[in-house]
Amino acid sequence: MPILAQLVLGVYLKLHIHQETLRPYAVRVHGILGRIWPILGWVQGLFGVIVIRDLCGPNGAGQCAAHYIMVGFGH
Repeated sequence: MPILAQLVLGVYLKLHIHQETLRPYAVRVHGILGRIWPILGWVQGLFGVIVIRDLCGPNGAGQCAAHYIMVGFGH
């Protein structure tokens, strides 16, 4: 869903319409989505490795993920 929003906003911004009304808000949202991409990629990679390697087992995936997230952020 975020990639679709980024695409739609990018196309909208390329059209250069609504310069004084909607465009400033679209620029801000487009920028925020663009900055979120590294975080989304990291989370997707983290959960992908957890699932592929079956690190958490059938129970407690949330607890297991919390430990990996804390290590990933350097705590």
